[in-house]
Amino acid sequence: MRRRARLSRQAGMTLVEVMLVVFIVGLVAGVAVMTLPDRPAPHERALRDLGQAVREVQDMAVLTGDALAISAVDGKVSLVRWDGFDWQPAGRDLASLPQGVSVRLVRPGETGRDNERGERLLVFDPLGVSEPADIIVSAGAFERTLHITPDGEVRDGQSG
Repeated sequence: MRRRARLSRQAGMTLVEVMLVVFIVGLVAGVAVMTLPDRPAPHERALRDLGQAVREVQDMAVLTGDALAISAVDGKVSLVRWDGFDWQPAGRDLASLPQGVSVRLVRPGETGRDNERGERLLVFDPLGVSEPADIIVSAGAFERTLHITPDGEVRDGQSG
């Protein structure tokens, strides 16, 4: 009978062992949470999305051989296409801006190219070339600029 009692004692884990396992799991979870990247703020995400939209439209202009433009109005960044007479919506939004985020398109030495609806356009010709321009994203005190070079390269104003 003593032998049976000894086996039942050795079959389980002690409280110290369980607490040690819980501590190690908690420590690993804490380290994992501390290494996760911060979620970007809505205006930072809008800035990143606009940069991607510019690159995408430039690529589409080259691939399709059409003159394409980016139109930013009413919190939406849309794709428009030249039909030979006027700029027509191409049927899709490239990015939707969060509440409180505004976008301005500024060209050096010029007030901008507005169409008859009052939209400011960033135009890419069939070779992917555009006029140099700055896209200014602002939300409250936050303001950052994306510089668009004539060859369509997008540069963040903060990083260079």
